[in-house]
Amino acid sequence: MEEKKIYIEVPGGRNKFHSAILTSFSFNFHHFEYQVLKTLKHKWVTNVGVLVDSDMLDNSIGLTSGGLRQLTQSYSVNGVKAKGAFHPKINFFIGDKEILMVMGSGNITPGGHGKNHETFTTFYADSKDSPFLPLLIETWQYIQYLSTGIEGYSKERIINIIPRNCDLLSESTIQPHSFVKVDDQTEIALVYNSVSSAFSQLLRLLPQDSIRLISIVCPYFDEGGDFLLNLLDKLPNATMQVYIPEEFGLPPTNMAENDRASFFAWENTKRGEKDLNGGTEFKRKLHSKIFNFKSDENEYCLIGSANATMAAWGTESNKGINEEFGALYKSKKLNFLDDLGIKGVKKVVKPSAYKRESKAGQEVELKERKERQIRILSCDLNVLTLKIFLKQELSHPDMSVVLCNDVGTVVYKQSLVEVDSKEIFVRLNSECLSLNPAYVIFENDKGDAVSNKQVLNYLDKLYHTDPSKENRTIRGLIGALEIGKVNEFQIMNYLTELDSSKALENKNHSSGNRTFSVQDVHGEVTYEEAVAASKNKDVKAKLFQTHNTIRIWQTLTQLFNEQHSSNIEELNDEEEDGSANVSVERKATIRDFDSHEIKDKSEANRILRRTAKLSLDFEKAMEKNQFDNEFKINEVTVCQFLVVSHVITAILCFTNYTLPYNQSKKEYKLYDPNEWKDTLREHYHSIMQKVLLAFSRVVISCQLEDYSSDEYKDNKLREYLQKAVDHSIICNYLINGNRMGNPHSDMSDLACLNILKKFGKTDENFRDYVEAISKSNLDVYFNYLSVIRLNKRLNEEFLHIDENEKIFYHEQNGVCLIKEKHSSNIKYKCIQFPMQILEYSLTKLKKKKPVSNQKNTQ
Repeated sequence: MEEKKIYIEVPGGRNKFHSAILTSFSFNFHHFEYQVLKTLKHKWVTNVGVLVDSDMLDNSIGLTSGGLRQLTQSYSVNGVKAKGAFHPKINFFIGDKEILMVMGSGNITPGGHGKNHETFTTFYADSKDSPFLPLLIETWQYIQYLSTGIEGYSKERIINIIPRNCDLLSESTIQPHSFVKVDDQTEIALVYNSVSSAFSQLLRLLPQDSIRLISIVCPYFDEGGDFLLNLLDKLPNATMQVYIPEEFGLPPTNMAENDRASFFAWENTKRGEKDLNGGTEFKRKLHSKIFNFKSDENEYCLIGSANATMAAWGTESNKGINEEFGALYKSKKLNFLDDLGIKGVKKVVKPSAYKRESKAGQEVELKERKERQIRILSCDLNVLTLKIFLKQELSHPDMSVVLCNDVGTVVYKQSLVEVDSKEIFVRLNSECLSLNPAYVIFENDKGDAVSNKQVLNYLDKLYHTDPSKENRTIRGLIGALEIGKVNEFQIMNYLTELDSSKALENKNHSSGNRTFSVQDVHGEVTYEEAVAASKNKDVKAKLFQTHNTIRIWQTLTQLFNEQHSSNIEELNDEEEDGSANVSVERKATIRDFDSHEIKDKSEANRILRRTAKLSLDFEKAMEKNQFDNEFKINEVTVCQFLVVSHVITAILCFTNYTLPYNQSKKEYKLYDPNEWKDTLREHYHSIMQKVLLAFSRVVISCQLEDYSSDEYKDNKLREYLQKAVDHSIICNYLINGNRMGNPHSDMSDLACLNILKKFGKTDENFRDYVEAISKSNLDVYFNYLSVIRLNKRLNEEFLHIDENEKIFYHEQNGVCLIKEKHSSNIKYKCIQFPMQILEYSLTKLKKKKPVSNQKNTQ
C-alpha cells in the first residue's frame, strides 16, 4: 500500500477548503503548530478547531506547550470528556462547495502522522449528487454531537459559522449506521456510539451466520480477550486470525486458548516489515485498527479508531465507555487485506508469551475515569473580559480561578465567592494580558487543581479566521501584505472597490437604517456600514476587532516597526564594520516598494482617479458623521483616517515610478519624471487637504467614544489618536512644503490645531517616527527639521491660544483664524465654513486656555 502524508495530500488553494475540524485522543502542540497548522495555512485553511481527549490535554498543556506562537490565537483546542477515552481520529475539511474527510487510527502527533503504522480512509464530495455526501453529512452531524461537550466560540464555529459557509452542509435527513453505495462495487456505513452501541451496529450490518473468517490487526486488547470472545460468540460460524505486535502493545495475555482463534506476528506481514528510511534505524509501532470479515458473498472491512476492547465496542445492549469512530466497507470484489499489505508468510505466536506494555495502555481505558470537581467546557477571552463556561454551577467555597502561560507559570489568580451560574466572568487587566495567559484551571484553598485545564480562545484574534468570503478577502490581503506580495496600490484598489460594490448593493436602502446583527459583522463591512453597526451595542465589540481598516493599520504599523528595528541593527553593524573612507548606502526605514511601472496613459489616469475616489469616499463618510448626533469618534474612524492618509501619501509622495520611454526618439511618451512628480504633488495638495479638513470637521463636531471603564480599549484608542496627531502634522507639512505658494496653508494649520485640541499634542516618539520617514530617499522634499519645526510651532500656538492674536477658540466651530479684529467684534474663518467670513462678538469671547485631552498630553 502506498503511504501518504495526509495534510500534504489535502488539495490547497484560495477556493478549496477554508475550515478544518480535527479530533484526536492525544495531541502534540509543537507537531501541530509547526507541521499540521503550517501546512494547512499554506493551503488557505485558516479556520481550525481541534477536539482532544480532556485528560490527555491536561497532560500536555503547560508541560509540553512552551514556545508556541499560534496558541490561543490561530486555532482553538478544546478538551472533550468521555466516560472512558475520547478516541475518534477525524480530519474534516470544509470549503464553500467541497468537503473532504480523512479518518482512521492516527492521532495528531508525530507518531500518528508518519512514525507509526496507521490506517486512514478518505471521503470527498463536491456536489449534492456525490455518493459520499450522505456519509460526510452523517460525520458532520456526529461532530456537532461532540460539540455538545464544549461551549462558546468553539461550539458556535461548529454549529453555525462553518455550516453558513458551506453549501453542502445543509440540514438533511439521513439514516445513520446504514450502508451507502459509493460505486458499483463498494458500500460504506459509519459505526460509532450513538443511541445504540458500536458493537450492536456492527452486528446489524454483518450477515452474522454467513461470516466465515474474521481478521483483526490491532495493538490493544482486553487482557482476557473479552471482546474477541464476544465477537466469536456472535459470529458462530467464523474462525479468527489476529495479528499482534511483539512490542508496544497490549496483547490478550490471559485469554484462554480457543480452537477458533489464531494469533500471528504482525512483523511478518508485508506491511509490518516496512520501517522508516533515515539515518538511524527506527522500528515502527503498530497503531492501525483493522477488522476484516469474509462471508461467502462479500468482504467487509472496518477502519477507524476502535481497539479490540470492550471499552471501545461495548456489548449489544450497552455502549462502550470510549468515544470511537469508524467506517465499515462492503464489497464483492475488493481484497482489503491484500490492499493494506496484510499478507505474507504467517508466523504463529502465543499471546501469553508476550508482555503487556504499561505505557502502551494509556489509549485503553478499561475503567471509568475519575470525575473532577469542576468541569471547564470553554474559555473565551474578549479583549479583557474572560468568560468561563462550566458544565455545572460553581457552588464550591474557597475556589480560585488561575490563569497560566504556555509553560504553566501562573500569571493571574483571583478568588471566587460562591457563584450559582454555569458562566463566570473575570475582568483582567492589561498587565495580565501582556503576560500572555494560555489556559485556565481552578484551584481549591490548598492550591490543588480541582478542574481540567482549558486553553483560552482569544476572540479578537480568532474572529480573523472566520471563514466567510468577505473575511477571507481581507485576510488574504493582509496575509499578502505581511509577506510583501501587495503594497499600497492593492490596498487602495481594495478599499475603493469595496465601497463601490457595497454602494451598488445598498442602492435601494440606506445603510444608516439597516439593522446589524453579530453575524453581519465581518472584515468587509464598509466604513459607512461600520458607523451604522457601531450603534448596536451587541455588535460593537466584534466590529472593532474585525473591521478591515483596523486590521490593515495594525499590519502596516507592525511592518513599519519591524523594518525600523531591522535598519537600526544594520546601522549598528555599519558602525562596527564600516571604514572612514567608505560610504555605505543606507536603506530606507519606511517600507519601500519596487519601482512601480506606468505602461500607458490610462494607468497614470487610474492612479490619479482612484486616489481621488479614495479621498472623496472619505469626505462623504466624514460629512455624514459630522451631522449625526449619535455618532462618536471610535477606533474605526481614526484607523480609517490613518489608512486613507497613509495610502494616499505613500502612492503620491513616496513611490518611485518607471515611466514609458521611447528609445528611438530618446524622449518620454507621457510625462518626464519631473512633470509626473509635479502632477502627483499638485494632486496630493488638493486631495489630502480635503481629507485633513474633512477629518478635522468631525473632530470638532463629535465627541470621543468613552472607554474610561475599559482600560484595554481606552489605551488602544489613545494609541490610534496619537498616531492620528502625528499623521495630521506630517500631511500638513507635505501639503504645504512651499507654504508661500499655498494660499490655503492656514486651513491646514487650523485642521491640525483642532486635532491637537481634541486628541492632545505629539509625544516623545514623534521625532523618531519623523526621522524614520526622512531616511527614505523617495521624497526629496521631505525634510526632518522642517517637520519638527512645524510641530513645535503648532504645539506652541495650541498651548498659548489665549495669548495669540491670530487664532481663538470657538465652542461650536473649534479653533478659528482671526481675519480682522475690531473693538467690539472679530471677523474669522473656521474649518466648518471655510468659504465664509464669520463675525463674533468680543463680549462673548471667553479668553481661556483650551483644555486638551490630558491623558494624551505630555
